[in-house]
Amino acid sequence: IDPDVYIAYGKSLMATKNFKDAPFFFALALRFDPLNVDGTINTAKCVAETESIDRAISALQDELKRGSGGKAEFLTAIAELQIQKGAWDQAQQNVDQAKLVNSDYAFPWKLQAEIFMNRENIDKDALENALFAYKSYSDRNGSDPTGYLERFKIFMKKTKFEQAKEELAKIYEIYPRFPKLHYYYGRLYGVEGNHRAAAEEYKAELVNNKNSFETLNEYGKELLELGYPEEGLKLFSQAMQIVPGSAEAKQNAGWANFKLKHFQAAVTLFQAALSIDKGNPTIYKRLGIVYRDMGDTGSACVQFRKYLEMEPDASDKGEFAVCL
Repeated sequence: IDPDVYIAYGKSLMATKNFKDAPFFFALALRFDPLNVDGTINTAKCVAETESIDRAISALQDELKRGSGGKAEFLTAIAELQIQKGAWDQAQQNVDQAKLVNSDYAFPWKLQAEIFMNRENIDKDALENALFAYKSYSDRNGSDPTGYLERFKIFMKKTKFEQAKEELAKIYEIYPRFPKLHYYYGRLYGVEGNHRAAAEEYKAELVNNKNSFETLNEYGKELLELGYPEEGLKLFSQAMQIVPGSAEAKQNAGWANFKLKHFQAAVTLFQAALSIDKGNPTIYKRLGIVYRDMGDTGSACVQFRKYLEMEPDASDKGEFAVCL
């Protein structure tokens, strides 16, 4: 049997979290092909899951010392495990070595981008550096949409929407049925304020994945923006069935009920959302608005004060000044 068959089966077991069973099939592959780098690396990844990351790193370092080939791959695999344990500086050293050993190998550039992203809050150039690293990854492995998707997310953070759209177009060229592609287009159009286009994209995504919790929520919010609260409420109800413990779905359903003037249902849903997520200021504000429209000024002010305690510099602070 071709060793690649055993490798592929072992990887499928890893994908389903069967880390104890997968090494057996990697061992079979290595029996026929003792220099199979993929089998050795994936065995180490299983060890990291079932025993310890340090033991997995040690096993890969032993392979490096043997000098049996695959040096760039082993260095990169070690760096990936070091990132898992938070040893970012050590990971950077191994990524640098891997790039020197094999400048055409793509995976070190993906890890390099992750290292830059980890510095986002302390390095003003982190996002630009990550964009460059992900592009270097895609230049070396153009068939993998991951690099384009990560660049899309970074461009969204930087509010560079045209560049973000270009990255999605690259994914569409190589993988038209890429999971959540329409969802990402919907997010893009929604942020741009094109709610009708966003709704159409979410609708298309649900054709491919009718039980997508994220898509149901976002599609429902766009329908609220377009003035269709009843249709939005149906989507939020589906989302609550899929993830009953979601505060997000409950508060969205509450807001849809408010738009429909079902005030008591809205109050019940907002209170349920708060029992799950007490740290969300938006829920307090929206619950206050419901109470206000019900004519219960006292209860409304209690919620508005909680909202402003959490968001003292809120842009709509003046709207609730009467409660201060």
